[in-house]
Amino acid sequence: MRFHASTLNFVRLPKSLYGRRMFLRSIFSFFVGQLIFPMAKIVHAKPLPTAQTVETKFDMALRAVVDTLIPDDGITPSGSALGVDKQIISEAQDPRIAALLNDGCAWLDTASETTFFEQDNATRIALLQSAEAQVMSDARTFFIHMRTEAMRLYYTHPEASGGFRDYNETPQPRGYADYTKAPQLSLSK
Repeated sequence: MRFHASTLNFVRLPKSLYGRRMFLRSIFSFFVGQLIFPMAKIVHAKPLPTAQTVETKFDMALRAVVDTLIPDDGITPSGSALGVDKQIISEAQDPRIAALLNDGCAWLDTASETTFFEQDNATRIALLQSAEAQVMSDARTFFIHMRTEAMRLYYTHPEASGGFRDYNETPQPRGYADYTKAPQLSLSK
């Protein structure tokens, strides 16, 4: 049996059914909107300051964190002297990382009596240890991210290997010196 377009009759839905569909569609849209809204807070996180802006409390707190993690020891420069803090800011393109850095610096300022960068070194260390000790928290996530990134970026600079200046060879360049002997149990006391 063939159908011709002129023989088809379109059925109109009653107004009450159309109203129920619109109602269900609006309920569905509401719940989907509730799921997406928290993500909008992450996507529209406060942007990180750029290197060209005036140094803010955020910059000073981040520099203080880097200098607390990697201080100047007289042989090697501090992390901020090599620009690690500025590299961390420039590499934080992900809005979630930007929010983490902003929130972490704000947490450090809130946890200290004044601002984090105005604290002495012992207080800074205690605050960072407090952040590290917190289980399943943004403060711990901030600390781990800062420690990982600071160390990764610091040791990419040739100046960071100043403590190894007298050691010009790779570790174990010729293998173990006693490789021809049988393994021995160390009895040193």
